[in-house]
This record gives sequence, structure tokens and C-alpha cells, in this order.
Amino acid sequence: MHPSSLSPIMNRSKALRLSLFLLLAGPQLLPGSDRREHSGNRTESGEDEDGHSRGDRESHRKEKGGSELEDVMEQMSSAFRKLRRQVDDKTLNASSIALAANLHQLAQRVVKSTPRLVARAPEKDRAALLAAYREQMQELIATFDDLQAALKAGKNAKAVEIVEDLRDLEKAGHRKFRSEDDH
Repeated sequence: MHPSSLSPIMNRSKALRLSLFLLLAGPQLLPGSDRREHSGNRTESGEDEDGHSRGDRESHRKEKGGSELEDVMEQMSSAFRKLRRQVDDKTLNASSIALAANLHQLAQRVVKSTPRLVARAPEKDRAALLAAYREQMQELIATFDDLQAALKAGKNAKAVEIVEDLRDLEKAGHRKFRSEDDH
């Protein structure tokens, strides 16, 4: 039987099963996995999917003068780019939900971090800047929750709107909390 002769419901059902399989099989089988994106997933030996151990990443980050916050933000940026490209496609909802959950977890990892700009701020301004950073990160986390809920409900148009809101939050946060040497 030719695939085009299948009913639209059958095609959607197959697409959903494929999306679920790809989600469960791991990020190496997801669309676009040939790109060198880091999801932060580790093997049992503690290496990420590129074969780098946590120590390798930390020593590279120290050589660059980076921080854990910068490392996590790079992972978030990569996952967010992928999410933006696919969020409107209902057949990729399982993957989009997984990306949104990963972004949520990454944001939770750094909510207690101190951005370099805040650490270098005058003592009198530091507490207020840190509180503003943490408040914005909590807003980001709540928005990731909203995104997951929209995707789970199959409301992709709403999810696209939420992703645009996330993009605005990202830009505002970078303007406010990212120093020139973080670029």
C-alpha cells in the first residue's frame, strides 16, 4: 500500500509513535542530532554524548575563563534554538516537550548562580541585581512550565506565542545581566 493512500489519522498516529520512539530512544536519534549540540546527557561512565567528561568540560571552561553559568547558558541556547525551529510542528511535540523540560532543568541549575556582571557590580548594587536576576530566572522557569503545558495539550499556536515570550525574556535578561566579556 502506498503511504499517500493511508488516512490522515493513520499518518498522525504513526508520526506520534515515531516521535515517542525517538524521544525514548535518546537524543542521538532525534532530528538534527548530527549537529554538535550538547544536551547535557551523560553515559554511565560520566561522559556526555561527545565523549567529554565533566572534568574535560570544566578544564576547558577554566581555560576560557568561563563559569558553570556560561556553560549551562550555552546548553540552553542550543536547546532553545532547536525548540524554536520545531515548536509549531505537532508531529514533533514529544521532542519539543523534552526540550522544554530540559530547558526547565537547566534554568533551575543556574537560578542560584551569580552572573559575572552582578559579581563585578559595586557592593551597594549587588544584592538588588542578584535579586532581579533570580526573579527573572524564576519567571523563565514558570514560562517553561507554561510551554510544556501548551505542548502537552496540543496547543502549538499558543506554544509558538510562549516561545516568542521566552525569546523576549532571553533578550531582556542578556541586556541586563550579561557583561561585554561574556559575548
